[in-house]
Amino acid sequence: MTKLSIKRTLNATGISEYFINEMPFTSEEYRAEIDRYGLDLQHFLIYQGRLEDIGFKDGKQLSAIFEDLSGSVNMKEQYDAHQDRMKHLDDTIVNLTTEMQDLKMERVKLKGLMEYVDEYKQCVDQQKKLEAHIALGTIYAIDKEVEQTAEEIDEINKKVDGISSIKNIAIDKVKLAEAEVKKTKNRIDEKEVESRKLKDDII
Repeated sequence: MTKLSIKRTLNATGISEYFINEMPFTSEEYRAEIDRYGLDLQHFLIYQGRLEDIGFKDGKQLSAIFEDLSGSVNMKEQYDAHQDRMKHLDDTIVNLTTEMQDLKMERVKLKGLMEYVDEYKQCVDQQKKLEAHIALGTIYAIDKEVEQTAEEIDEINKKVDGISSIKNIAIDKVKLAEAEVKKTKNRIDEKEVESRKLKDDII
């Protein structure tokens, strides 16, 4: 890497003298050489009196000077926009995560409802057995057991009515559960698609 030394002095008569790597140059040659190196005199030279002025700057002011010297101040708008975008993506990820957790909770609830559906099926089977018992009791009832059989049939009918009521309630809940399962599946699919798009944006 080539070392570059530039210097400007004032002699006793007040005339400026210019040096690059200790070699004298005229004013025009000096500026042409500076331009050839692509240097900005405003940024890369510190004039007399500036050192003392810089020494009194606080941290924030010094940061502003360094940003100006490095040219990073020109990227501030783009940097802020990128930061806003990252914040938006972070917020979106948090919201999606919360929604996914809510969907998981709904899935747990639906699992409990499906267990209730299984219980309903067992009730249906029990109802069928009771109805079969009623039919057999009616067919094979004898005179001596008519009264007893009638009481048993009345009790069984009460049970059947209770089971029928549970069956109707269960049917409504099953329909609701099936609709909720379908709705939740659609929402999960939408969130998975949205999550994949979000990951692609982050990458």
